[in-house]
Amino acid sequence: MVEDISAPFCISDGARHGQSCGLAVGLLALLLLGIAVLLSGCQLPRGEAAPAIQAPIPTASASTPSPTSLSPTNSTPPATTAAPTLAAASAAGGPANYVPHPTQGREDCLACHGDLVIWPMPASHEGRQNDSCQACHQIYPGGPPKIAHAVDRKTSCVSCHAEGAVAPLPPTHRNHLDKTCVVCHTESIQPPAIAHPADSNVVCTTCHSAGNMAPLPASHQRRGESTCRMCHTTSVSVPAIAHKADVLVNCRSCHGSGELAPLPASHTNWTNQMCLACHTKTTKPATIAHNLPGNEACTSCHGNDAIAPLPADHTWRKQITCLMCHYETTQPPKIQHKVSAGAACTSCHGEGKLVALPQSHANRPEATCQMCHSEAIAPPTIPHPTADRPTCSSCHAPGKLKALPASHNGRTDNLCTICHEPTPGGAPKINHPIEGREDCLLCHEAVKW
Repeated sequence: MVEDISAPFCISDGARHGQSCGLAVGLLALLLLGIAVLLSGCQLPRGEAAPAIQAPIPTASASTPSPTSLSPTNSTPPATTAAPTLAAASAAGGPANYVPHPTQGREDCLACHGDLVIWPMPASHEGRQNDSCQACHQIYPGGPPKIAHAVDRKTSCVSCHAEGAVAPLPPTHRNHLDKTCVVCHTESIQPPAIAHPADSNVVCTTCHSAGNMAPLPASHQRRGESTCRMCHTTSVSVPAIAHKADVLVNCRSCHGSGELAPLPASHTNWTNQMCLACHTKTTKPATIAHNLPGNEACTSCHGNDAIAPLPADHTWRKQITCLMCHYETTQPPKIQHKVSAGAACTSCHGEGKLVALPQSHANRPEATCQMCHSEAIAPPTIPHPTADRPTCSSCHAPGKLKALPASHNGRTDNLCTICHEPTPGGAPKINHPIEGREDCLLCHEAVKW
């Protein structure tokens, strides 16, 4: 038999009080129902059901009100609290909080966010299990920001990123320790190399502060000099100016848009001052290897399909461009022999011939020779008869009567008479009798060749 808990609230002095007792029971039932509804809304540990509310059983009475939809006798125990889903979380109150670190290999959320660990979960999450975390907490889009510098030899994050340091952390990261940083920020990137030579005494902010030649991007505003080389540790070697710079000081007159040698797209709108800030070295361009008078039309020989085409990096350069850089000439070597009309240079000067051309002249056609080598000299004549001396090397070789000069090393007998002709009229005659005077050196000192 169930004890009637409504007894203290009823007055049992007859039928006139039965209606009052029934009203008290109804009010108590409504109070218990409200408590049950509140308890069913609490976050319970996953897997545990809310305790059922035992409705009071009133004593039998003719005046007991009939049960209604709000009566505790019709209430059912609430179901076990289900893990929230992402859709439910979004519908309930907006986007879920992001997971601020990579999750691969970190599927056990409670290892760091359980009890008595580095980042315990808030009290409202107590009892949650791993499989419910990512129902609300999405992966951070793109992952956490990468470390914007190389991490080699940089072991203390707070030395630069503490409050008041070179690059302080945002307010949300205040009081984070070194061990906290690399939990979320696991990847680093190499920032752009300094696009010019960077000597130790270069002051970055002279060119890269607001209002100067190359101001910093918005993300770098208010960064001080000491910040620059903490991230930008490498520099690139910029091309040298391929001509003298002291007489050609207005760079844009030749390198502006639509000019002779326009700048690349990356240099658009750069000024003369910016040019010489990075391009500090000059190179001497190749000298013109022939006389200029009479040969001013460079592209007639040095065009794309001409005798001596331009190198690949000079393709499509115009006549007016040539003498802007190439303004010095050299006199090419003179032809070391007489040049007969109609003589074919390549009959002797070609690959596998008597005197091969140097590598720089490989594959040059006959028509190019006398365009540069326009002067000839007469080599020394042979100062003795040659009729009875057909082999020059019997006397003119190392260790012989008169060795050849170093410039003739390796030359053969066939080459000698091509350049050296006998002395006109022959050698001078001996102006005394020879008989009895065969030892010439008794009177004539050895000829010093």
